[in-house]
Amino acid sequence: MATGRAIPTKGATDASVHTYESEDGTAVVQLREWYKSASDARSGLERLTNKASRVIKQGSEKDATGRIEGKWAELIFSHGNKASPEMVVAWTDGATVVRLRSTSLPLLLDFESQNYPGNSKKKPKLRIRSDNFW
Repeated sequence: MATGRAIPTKGATDASVHTYESEDGTAVVQLREWYKSASDARSGLERLTNKASRVIKQGSEKDATGRIEGKWAELIFSHGNKASPEMVVAWTDGATVVRLRSTSLPLLLDFESQNYPGNSKKKPKLRIRSDNFW
């Protein structure tokens, strides 16, 4: 595992990065960005979603009054013909955006369920089929 500061994307005030490696050597990168407000964080996640090559799923969390509390998305970013697509699972947590990325969506979803168990229970389960991605 490696950890460090990252360059924040547009609108974020600060960022950190943590890199993990699975038993088979596949990397999972966690990027956490802090914003001035929860609204700014939701806008940051929206900008990320708009840059994705493909949106697998996305949704929002609402409080008891129906006000949106947070958002989440499962995304694919393609980087040319020869590079493996990058899978991203991202969500807002107050004024923070947490982004997990890897070349393996099943690995990301497993990492998320182990390290953020409350988060993975909030969204519908994805049925993974290899033809879903290409």
